Amino acid sequence: MLALSPTLSPPGRGRHAFLLALLSTTALANEPLALVDELLPRVVKVMGLPGPKNVKVKVVSREQAEALLRKDLETDRDHLQRLGEALLAVGLLPVGTKLEALAPDFNRQNVNGFYDLRQHTLFLLDDQPDEAQRPIVAHELAHAVQDAHVDLDAAMAARRDSEDATLAFTAVLEGQAQATAALVMEGWLEDQHVTVEGMAGLLSDTAARSAAEAAEHAPVPWLGLQLSFPYVAGRELIAAKATADDPIARGLLRKPPASTSQVLGATSSPLEAQLHLDRLVPNAKPSISTTLGRANVELLGAGLGEGWRGDRLESVRVGKKTVVAWVIVFETPQQSAKVAAAMKNASASGRSVVVVTGEQSPKLRAALLAREFR
Repeated sequence: MLALSPTLSPPGRGRHAFLLALLSTTALANEPLALVDELLPRVVKVMGLPGPKNVKVKVVSREQAEALLRKDLETDRDHLQRLGEALLAVGLLPVGTKLEALAPDFNRQNVNGFYDLRQHTLFLLDDQPDEAQRPIVAHELAHAVQDAHVDLDAAMAARRDSEDATLAFTAVLEGQAQATAALVMEGWLEDQHVTVEGMAGLLSDTAARSAAEAAEHAPVPWLGLQLSFPYVAGRELIAAKATADDPIARGLLRKPPASTSQVLGATSSPLEAQLHLDRLVPNAKPSISTTLGRANVELLGAGLGEGWRGDRLESVRVGKKTVVAWVIVFETPQQSAKVAAAMKNASASGRSVVVVTGEQSPKLRAALLAREFR
């Protein structure tokens, strides 16, 4: 997994243009490696966590960065293909979408620096303007500190069977990194005798808005969600949990929300909704088994994730055919019915939707589900 820094801001857009102009009026180090040495103590102080003994840094061209990202995503190509088939079947991707082809290009277009969790290395691009480099370095150094505190590669691997838990954890990582970079930049500007009221909040808001704007140009909404949610929802999560003594809510790194529903404010823990589709469909071979979560449900329509308690998306292969099921648990039958109606109207063909209420016996529920997949 790669922690990406979306562009600080599109040029010439209101507050974004103001921030770039403000940063460009101050003296900036031209050497990215010097920036790392300068900013790491500031990052450690803001985060209140021990820093790494040393930070591995590589300055690369955009072409080299794209090659690294392509190589990393190629290792996940088979998973992306199988996940894309399942998402398409339940209406979360448009017909004809090849997720394994779209994802690498979209990610490469929205990177200006990244921290590679597998190599534990900070990669900086040599084509970044001085005014953008400093907040990028501060943001990515926050990921290096997080990695020193919690093995991020291992933490992501532990969530590999849940798109929902992965997205929720990523919201913590990016929300903390945004808050850290904003506070570091605020302090640095004050040292340059530049003071703007609410600067840290303005910087954090700018990063979230930039991610949201980039997401609007995603080839499919699902990819846009993967980019925007960690930055937009992550910003709100950290702001809600932060205190004067702990401005990045560092406790969330050890005890992160288990679901995107919790990121969005829910207090209940998600329920397990295992289906075991390979047992219901004769001669089936497992393909995908993951939890999508409330944020993904909302791609079907704003507000449809209300009352989400748990879900499981499973797909199996039977010969050359793929069979997909998405079981979602809601608090009320009415909430379930709304999502069922949205799924019936989604684009993929050959789909049937069954709403199973809590009043039905477990045996009847199992029989209904088995009937759909035989």
